[in-house]
Amino acid sequence: TTTTTTTTMTTTTTMTTTTTTTTTTTTTTTTTTTTRTKCKNHAECNEFTTGVCNVHVPETECFYCDPADGFCKPGCIYNADTAFQPIPRCPTKAPDCKNFFCVAKSGSILLTKMVFNSTGCEGCTTEGVNMTVMGTKDQVPMPQCQTVDLNNPGSLNFNNSATFVANATEQAWGWGNCYKAPLGGDVSAVTVVWTGDGKWSPFSICYDWDNDSQAVSICTFPTGTTLAYGQSANGTCFVKARGRTSCY
Repeated sequence: TTTTTTTTMTTTTTMTTTTTTTTTTTTTTTTTTTTRTKCKNHAECNEFTTGVCNVHVPETECFYCDPADGFCKPGCIYNADTAFQPIPRCPTKAPDCKNFFCVAKSGSILLTKMVFNSTGCEGCTTEGVNMTVMGTKDQVPMPQCQTVDLNNPGSLNFNNSATFVANATEQAWGWGNCYKAPLGGDVSAVTVVWTGDGKWSPFSICYDWDNDSQAVSICTFPTGTTLAYGQSANGTCFVKARGRTSCY
């Protein structure tokens, strides 16, 4: 008797697939070149602009012809109410031209100080705030101003408290046309956009004026507000807050 034993062997093959994801980051650098333009008159300097100053820093809409060197330079020559509306002239919101700068009329209540209070700024190594500030509702049209990348270039402050004072040194820190802006002594609404890196958590902003008896305005943000680059938030403003006459 012959016994035959058959053994069956099963081989299991395991295949592992590896997926590799490649992320490409493209960085775009914008370079702005300022060209000095020769001129014979103010009209030549405003050929491609309105000639009405937008009171930004730097000024982009009004230029005058400097007779000293014959080049176009940013700034005003005429007040807003000058007869026949010549250019370059000031806008009605800052109607008086003084030393080529447009300023508010004497007697206007001007913004001179802003104090930002924050609950933190996680991972922030650069800072900046584009802010639109709406003034008193008692004026038509309602006055407003905007900051441009507002920040102190010498330090990081938005993790706690950041104070900005309208003086010659700090004007270039991004005040834009909020520098001594004639807002009527009230802030009725505000929108902020974070232009730094990291995540900024705004809590409140206090606005103070050149009139010592004028009460400050305070705008607050909802609890938990956190902004990354390009994100915005609206504040709720308390006009003439609790009779306080200074920010602290």
